[in-house]
Amino acid sequence: MLPLKLIARKVYLLITLVLLAVPGYAQNEATIWYLGNGYGLDFKQGSPEIINAGTEEGFSTYTYSNTAGQVLLSANQQGIFNKNNILISNGSWNINSQSEIYIIRKPTSRTLFYIFYVGYISVSSEQYSEANNAVMYTLVDITGNNGSGAILEKDKVIYSNLHGSFTVSALCANNTYWLVGETNTNVQTEIGTDLFLAYKITPDGIATTPVRSEPVSIGNSSDLKFSPQGDKIVFGYDGNPGYEGTGIADFNPETGKLAKSFRLEARGWEAEFSTSGKKLYLNDLYQNTRKMWQFDLSSTDASEILASKILVYSGSINLGFSQLAPDGKIYLTQPDNNTALAVINYPERAGIACAVIPNALVLPKEITGHLPTFAANFLAEYSFKPNAGPDQAVCQNQSVTLGGTNNQQYTYRWEPTNYLSDPTSPTPVFQYADTITKKLDLNYILYVNDGNCERVDEVVISVLPVPEKSLIKGSQSVCPGVELVDYTVVTQPGYRYQWSVVGGQLVSGQGSGAIKVTWGPTNPRAQVKVTVLNEFGCASIATILPVRINVELKPETPQGLELICLNQSAKNQYTVIYTTGSVYTWGIKGGLITTGQGTNSVSVDWLGLGEHKIWIQEKSTTVDTVCFGVSDTLRVNVFKDNTALVMQNVSVSLADEKQVEITWTSSDADRLQGPLTLQRRPLGTATWTFVSNPNNFTFTDSGINTDAGSYEYQVSGFNGCNEPITSNPHHTIQLKAEALENKAKITLTWNGYDGWPDGVERYEIWRQLDEEADLKQVVQVNPSNLTFAELSSTAGFTHQYRIKAIARNSTFISWSNPINLSFSHVPIIPNIITPNGDGRNDFFTIRYIELYPDNQITIYNRWGQPVWQKDRYDNSWSAADLTIGTYYYTLLLRKTGKQIKGWIEVVR
Repeated sequence: MLPLKLIARKVYLLITLVLLAVPGYAQNEATIWYLGNGYGLDFKQGSPEIINAGTEEGFSTYTYSNTAGQVLLSANQQGIFNKNNILISNGSWNINSQSEIYIIRKPTSRTLFYIFYVGYISVSSEQYSEANNAVMYTLVDITGNNGSGAILEKDKVIYSNLHGSFTVSALCANNTYWLVGETNTNVQTEIGTDLFLAYKITPDGIATTPVRSEPVSIGNSSDLKFSPQGDKIVFGYDGNPGYEGTGIADFNPETGKLAKSFRLEARGWEAEFSTSGKKLYLNDLYQNTRKMWQFDLSSTDASEILASKILVYSGSINLGFSQLAPDGKIYLTQPDNNTALAVINYPERAGIACAVIPNALVLPKEITGHLPTFAANFLAEYSFKPNAGPDQAVCQNQSVTLGGTNNQQYTYRWEPTNYLSDPTSPTPVFQYADTITKKLDLNYILYVNDGNCERVDEVVISVLPVPEKSLIKGSQSVCPGVELVDYTVVTQPGYRYQWSVVGGQLVSGQGSGAIKVTWGPTNPRAQVKVTVLNEFGCASIATILPVRINVELKPETPQGLELICLNQSAKNQYTVIYTTGSVYTWGIKGGLITTGQGTNSVSVDWLGLGEHKIWIQEKSTTVDTVCFGVSDTLRVNVFKDNTALVMQNVSVSLADEKQVEITWTSSDADRLQGPLTLQRRPLGTATWTFVSNPNNFTFTDSGINTDAGSYEYQVSGFNGCNEPITSNPHHTIQLKAEALENKAKITLTWNGYDGWPDGVERYEIWRQLDEEADLKQVVQVNPSNLTFAELSSTAGFTHQYRIKAIARNSTFISWSNPINLSFSHVPIIPNIITPNGDGRNDFFTIRYIELYPDNQITIYNRWGQPVWQKDRYDNSWSAADLTIGTYYYTLLLRKTGKQIKGWIEVVR
C-alpha cells in the first residue's frame, strides 16, 4: 500500500466523496446498505432490516438499487460487482483505501453507470505524493457479457492533484451533472487558496474544461456534501495557517459556480442535511468532545443561520460519520462502540426534539470505517412521485395498461417506446407484437417532468409465451346417442387442456389431453372445443372440431399414402378415426387387404403400377338407432421411380496433372437421395475404390498418377423410392508418345473417350514448345484415329503434348495427361562439300542449325586467316571463290554459349 504522507486529520480529509445524481433517478437507489462482514441494512419496508448480503470483507460496499430495491451494481476496495455479487470481468482495481465510491446512472441511459472514486496515477511508493491522487471514473454496462456486466472504460482521470475531496450535483430539469472538487493550487503557488473545479456531465460524457470558483481562502477541503435539493454544499477546510473550520456555500446548477460561502463553525467536522435540506447537523469528530450542533437553513441570511446554532447532543458516546437514510433518519457510526449505530430520529424537528439516540441500532458484527454514502438527492423529498405502475406479467396475446395517476400539468415520456400505444401518455397500453417461446422480461422507464425536475420510475413487464393451438383428433360424424366417443390432442408436460362440448356431454378427461363424449340427438352443428393452457396459465387460440350428429354417417376419407413407390407397394396402412361401437367394412380395387378388415385400420398390398382405390363403410348401432355411411374414395397411384444418375464428364485438370475433374447430374434432383458415393478404378479392371461422398455434382480427385493409366469413374446414390442407382462410367484419356531423335519423328497414341451420348466430335493435339507460355493447337484428328505420327522432334528442344477430346453436340471436353519430351539436337557437321553445281552436297549443310538461329560461323584457311564469316548462318556457304583444299571453322552457338571447332574439305 502507498504511504499516506498526511497528518491524522488529513486521513479523514483526503477523499470524502459526495454524489448528488440526477433527481430523475431518485427512487430506492439507496435502499440497500452493505456494511461489510457479509451483512447489511434493507430499508425497503421503511425501518432498517438486517440482512445477509454483500462481501465478507471488513469494509463497506457502495451500491445502486433499482426502483424495486434490488441491487444492480456495487463496488468496494476489492472491485466492481454485478447484481449477483460476482466480480465483473476486469473489475478489480487499485484505489485509495479510504476512497468513498459513488455509483450513478449515466444521463439518459438505462444500462450505463458511472463509478467515481479516488485512484492513483502512480503506484510507486518512492514517487508517492499528494499529486498522485486523482479523481477517476469507470464506465460499466450492466447488460454486457450476457447480463454479467462489462467494463467499457476504466480508471479514466477526470483531474489529478487532488487536495481534498469532491462531490457531484445535477441540474434537475435536463439531466445534467456537475462534478465539483478541489485542486491543490496553494501548494504550488503558496497563496493559501485552493480552487473548486466544476466539470459538466451530459449524455455526451464528462467535460474536459472545468468551471472555476474560489469561495473561500482554504488550504484543502474535506467532506464535501450536497443538500438533498442540490442548492447548498457544506465542506470542511484548512486555511493559512492551520485548521479553519466548516463552511457552507450556495451552488448554482445553471452555471456550476459556488458562491455566498461563510464559516459555520471553527471546530465542526462531519456534517449531514435533513431530508428537506432545512436542517444541518454538525458533530465534533475532530476535537473528540462528543457534541453535535444543529443549524436551521430556512433563512438565506448567514447571520440568521449562525444564530440558529443549537447544541442537540452532548454525551458519553463519541459520534462519527453520518448518513441520511431512506427512512428520513440520520445514522451515525460510533468510534467507541462499532457494533451499534446512533440515530437522529426526527431530523426535521428543531433543537433536542430531533432526538439523537446513541446505540439505537445494534449490529450483528462490527462496522469498520464509515457508512456507505449515496448521491444526496437519492434521499430528497419531492412534490411529486412518478408512478410507472406495479411489475406485471402478461400473456403474449394480451394487453396491459402501464402507469398510474395522470397529472395534466406534467409531461410524460416512456423508454423504450416498443409495444406501447402512446409513449407520451401517463397510461399507455402495452401489447407485445412478436412471437416468443420463453418468458421475456422488458424494462420500461417512465420520465415525469413538472417543469423544473424530471424524475423516473421503472416497471418490469414479463411477457409470457402463449402455447400453440392443438389439433383435435376424433370422429366428426357420429350416430345420435352414441356413447363414450374419444377425442384427443398431443399433450405437452405441464400443460392443461380446457374442453367444452356442444350437442353432447363431456363424460371424463377435463384438464387432460383425452376426453370421452356421449353425444345427444341429431345436431348438424355440434362441436368439440379445446384451449391449451401452459405453465404460466396463458391460453392458446381455441381449436374447434365440428361434429355432425345424424343417422346418415359421413365417414372420413381413409388416411394413408396416396403416392407409392412400386418397390414399397406392400404392407401400406390405411386408417379412419375410430368411433366407439362402429363396425368398418373396407372396399378396395387394385389391391389386397391383408389384415384389419372390420376395424378402423387395415394393411394393404397394392398390385402393380397405376391408379388404385380404397374406401370404407361404417355402421353404428345405439340403443334405438342404426346408423350407416360410406366414405369418399381415396385414389392411390403406384409408380416406378425413374430417377437416374448421369456421368457427364471426366477430365485431367489443365492446372494439375495429378487431379481429375469429374462432373455428373441427375434426371430428377428433387428425388435424388444421398449419400452419393463416387468410385474409381483403373480402366479394364473389376474392383471399384471409394473416392468420396460428395455433396454436389462436381468433384476433383487428387493425387492421381494420370501418366500411369486411364481411370474410370462412376457415382451412385438412391432415388426417391430408396432404390440404389448408379451412373454410367466415364474414364480419363491416357496419352503415350514414342520419339526417335535420329529420325526426328514423334508418334502419339491414346485411348478413346467413352460415355458421351453422341460420342466424340474430334480429337485435338495441343503442344507447348520451349519457352512458349501456353499450349497451342497443332492439328485436329478424326475420332476414329487414336494415333498420330506426323510430328517432328525438330520443332523444339522441349515438347509437351496433350489430347483434347471434344464432345459431339455438347460443350463438354476432356483433356489427357501431359506428355513431356526433351531433345538435345546436337548439330551434325559434315567434313566435305563438293560445290560443283550438280545439286548434291554443294553447300556446307549443318543439320539442326535452324534450332540455333543466334549463331556465328567463321571459315579460316590453312594459315589461320578468316576467309568467310556470317551471323545467323543458314546453310548457305558454298566455298565460292575459294580453291580446293582443307579449311577450318569455328561455330559459336549463342543459345548454349558453346563454340564448335573443326575442318571442312572443299572438293570440286
